[in-house]
Amino acid sequence: MDESLPRHAVEPESVIAEAVCAIEPDLDQGLVEKVVTDTFRYSPQRRQLALLLQQDPAWLTDGRPESSSVVERCTCPA
Repeated sequence: MDESLPRHAVEPESVIAEAVCAIEPDLDQGLVEKVVTDTFRYSPQRRQLALLLQQDPAWLTDGRPESSSVVERCTCPA
């Protein structure tokens, strides 16, 4: 891992999966990473979501109605 870059920039899939698995520990982290990669096709999207979750992990569970712009612009597979 490149020590000059923050972890969310180098391993965004892992950062996201760890945040999700912290809430749902029965989920397989590898599967979550695959879903993240399939759902957010572009690396900048994954990095932005990983940064959001590093800064505010409660975003996943706090019930706020607004979503992150990265989720709103998601290029979900058909």
